[in-house]
Amino acid sequence: MIPTTDSISTASDRNLPKKLAFYLAKAGLEHHHSKCAAHKRMAPEMAFGRHRGPTPRNAHRASVLICLTPHPALTTANPSRIEWMLPLTVRAKGLQDHGGQIALPGGRLDGGETAWNAAEREYREELFRAEGNVKLRPNAMKNTLTKNPKLVLIGQLSPIFVYASNNHVDVFVSFESTLRLYQPAEAEVAEVVSIPLRFLLSKEAVIVGTMGRGTTTFEAPGYRFGDHFIWGATAMILAEFADVLLDIQ
Repeated sequence: MIPTTDSISTASDRNLPKKLAFYLAKAGLEHHHSKCAAHKRMAPEMAFGRHRGPTPRNAHRASVLICLTPHPALTTANPSRIEWMLPLTVRAKGLQDHGGQIALPGGRLDGGETAWNAAEREYREELFRAEGNVKLRPNAMKNTLTKNPKLVLIGQLSPIFVYASNNHVDVFVSFESTLRLYQPAEAEVAEVVSIPLRFLLSKEAVIVGTMGRGTTTFEAPGYRFGDHFIWGATAMILAEFADVLLDIQ
């Protein structure tokens, strides 16, 4: 799908969370099946379709969170518009799985957790270490932003199997009512990178990079944002989300 002026405008629409909630609730299984194309489009050369499953029985359950966050510094002159950003994490190099790579906030489920509980907990632990295990129930969707930050569940995208870490990953979409100062957990997060939705929908966002594993090199589609290259499962999830944004323009 090709970005248009309308789609870029959608990415700064104050009512985007409400529109996304309506779209994802209505699309259901039809959305999940149709968006497999986004995963295939952004899969690394040597993925061999493993992300499409089937998920093995011994796979771990995990969740990640796409969180729309308003950025006041980029607010336009039009009061009905706002610049939405997505926080991503640069994983600490010492981590066993995907160390040094860019990822969405998230992780494996703890005992007794739902997938949404895990996504919310990991988001707060990774980006706001001082808050610890704060739990907030999703609030009713509002047309306007509030001064009090609240994490609100919007809906879900397609699950994805990540072969490298043997994780079956549920993908949630949420939004926060205001931008807050990130306090990343240093043991897990080397840096928080906020990308604007405008970038995600731009024609120049997607490139093909050359990756190395030992003596093997392979090509991987991804997003070049500044000095960062976003590829693999994260790029596949973001491509699906970009397609959703184009659908609702």
